[in-house]
Amino acid sequence: MGFSRQPLLKPEIELKLKEEMHQLWLDGYPAKKIAEILQFGEPESEYHKLKPHHVWFYRSKFHFHKRKEGIPKGRSRYKVKHEETMSFQQFQQTLNINCPKTPFPHTRRKRAYAILHFWTPLRKSEIYERIRKDFEIKGNTLKINLYRKKKYYRPNEKKEPFYLPLKMPMLDEAISWINEFELDERPFNFSHFTAWNYIKSIFKDYYPHFFRFDYITKAVENAKDPKSLITELLMDTGLDLATITAYIMANPKHRTSISERELESLTKSGITITK
Repeated sequence: MGFSRQPLLKPEIELKLKEEMHQLWLDGYPAKKIAEILQFGEPESEYHKLKPHHVWFYRSKFHFHKRKEGIPKGRSRYKVKHEETMSFQQFQQTLNINCPKTPFPHTRRKRAYAILHFWTPLRKSEIYERIRKDFEIKGNTLKINLYRKKKYYRPNEKKEPFYLPLKMPMLDEAISWINEFELDERPFNFSHFTAWNYIKSIFKDYYPHFFRFDYITKAVENAKDPKSLITELLMDTGLDLATITAYIMANPKHRTSISERELESLTKSGITITK
């Protein structure tokens, strides 16, 4: 009597994998990174039976076309790389048009996720990996407890929370969604692909990481003192000093600060400045 090998995944889970893996494959991610994003081998993941090499097995099974060479160094992986910020009015109008408010859980989750992205500099995984108890109301702020991604922490090191004023427009909608969950549940229990798809479906050619750029760029543009700005951004974003400095240097607002102060000094000393 022969034995047949049991499939690693149930048909409905395999169908979900095909959808999630296809976009990552097209985006040019290497197999190891795809396995990491989709949480292959993680005990609580639907793909806990899979290993990184299964990316190639399913790539063949799903008949994904051979992709072009990876993204060249220095070139953005985004087809449209936005260099302008998004106003709250633009955000609110686009959200309400493309994802109108309804009582349905899927819509409420999608809107809550987008609202948190707009008001924070957090990466997508820093939002969707949070469990309910990571969100706390502290006085007049929402405290989001987390360890920042891509940053080394020593054992037992304290988390680096992000604080958001409760009076930020539409934030009450996100808090209302979060409060429906138990302390150990994830209000945004979805994958990298779903996070990406949520933002793309609402804002078309935008992507989750845009809102990190948006937050930092607005901070630079609204700052009066670059020195205090650096301290604030280090605390709020969890980025390193070199990255923060690069954002400030790239923004035209502070490029001529020294020369402008010199001009001001010359004017005060009675020297006429011609245009």
